[in-house]
Amino acid sequence: MLAAASAADGGTFRNVELINLLERLGVSYHFEAQIEDQLRLIFEQSLSDVTERDDGLYSVSLAFRLKEYSATNVIEPHLAAHIENALICPLHKSARRIDSWRYISFYAQEESRDETLLRFAKLDFNFVQLMHQNELAFVSRDRIVELYFWATGSHYEPHKVVSRIAAAKFAKMVSLVDDTYDAYGTPEELQLFTEAFKRCDDESAVEQLSDDMRLLFRAFLKLCDEMEEDMKKEGRCYGAHHAKDAFKELSRAYDTEAKWLASRYTPTVKEFIANGIPSSSYGVISAAYFIGMGEDMGIKEYEWLKTNPTIDTAAKLLGRLLNDIMSHEDEQKRGHCPSAVECYKKENVVSDEEAVEAIKKMCDDAWKDLNEECMKPTPVGLPVIQHFLDLVRIITFIYIRNDSYTHSGSLKDHITSILLESIPI
Repeated sequence: MLAAASAADGGTFRNVELINLLERLGVSYHFEAQIEDQLRLIFEQSLSDVTERDDGLYSVSLAFRLKEYSATNVIEPHLAAHIENALICPLHKSARRIDSWRYISFYAQEESRDETLLRFAKLDFNFVQLMHQNELAFVSRDRIVELYFWATGSHYEPHKVVSRIAAAKFAKMVSLVDDTYDAYGTPEELQLFTEAFKRCDDESAVEQLSDDMRLLFRAFLKLCDEMEEDMKKEGRCYGAHHAKDAFKELSRAYDTEAKWLASRYTPTVKEFIANGIPSSSYGVISAAYFIGMGEDMGIKEYEWLKTNPTIDTAAKLLGRLLNDIMSHEDEQKRGHCPSAVECYKKENVVSDEEAVEAIKKMCDDAWKDLNEECMKPTPVGLPVIQHFLDLVRIITFIYIRNDSYTHSGSLKDHITSILLESIPI
């Protein structure tokens, strides 16, 4: 499908267009090796061309101006919707599975469409959707549908089934533990709960918990045991240990928030961010995804994680701040601990709107860090880097208009489209 690139006959441009099309239609995972080879070849040729020609940037800018002209002067309904989505959330920040569903509909109305490729994309979408439906039936229980939707948003490919199921199960556990710290535990009970996570292999710590907390904690231990047993078969127990350690860190962060709330303390922005990075819960969610990544997530990659790489920190920070921007008003009404917005307001004596704008600037800076970390050469393989990028993309989608996790009704149409309704062939 991908021919050797040739600048003379326009092959380079056609291959870039095709690679982009495969990615947008959600079928690029079938051609990963070929795409990697072509991108390397195109990059090498581009470096060579730069020394011989000075019109490369001009050609690119001209192409963008032509597209802008066509978009502003001949706006057909399907193109208008495409432009609106791009303005709300640009491609680089878009969740891939959701973007593919939208783009298939857009591409079907393009006069220059390739009918064979379009049919392939539709068939592939429906095939993968059937797989997702079977997985959802396997893990289904209260609120798991929304959590599984998150999982498919960042790891939708068929071979990532273990990652999706693990992420959905651990996200459910995170949700229950979060609610326990936020609303159901006294300070004394939460101290014992945190201690139980710290000493999770010590039965005496479990026995000191209240009945409800003991039940939840034993469910957590059962989930960890199942995960560890599965990873033993692959000789990758270190992944299970990492997930358990991530949950310990999360419980400490939740405990700190509970203490802030009990003492009516508003931390500084620096204090909040230091605790907010682990309290975002994306350390645990990432650890769950890593369980299903096989050789892509080996000892070398876990050792790299221990160095607190910038891309990991940026992803967690974005998760924390995007949540706070959209949920802080509702959470303050329910009596939660201060969010990033409240902390910034108090420290800088500014209005709510000014604080939100400042937090958005922090998000922009975190995106810059994440983008920079995606540039080659990377210290770990592309699948690991891709994980963090896709994780932030689905987080962005969930919080781009409102807090779609808390107000999950706003996700209903998207869940129906992605998980239930097949695309007509």
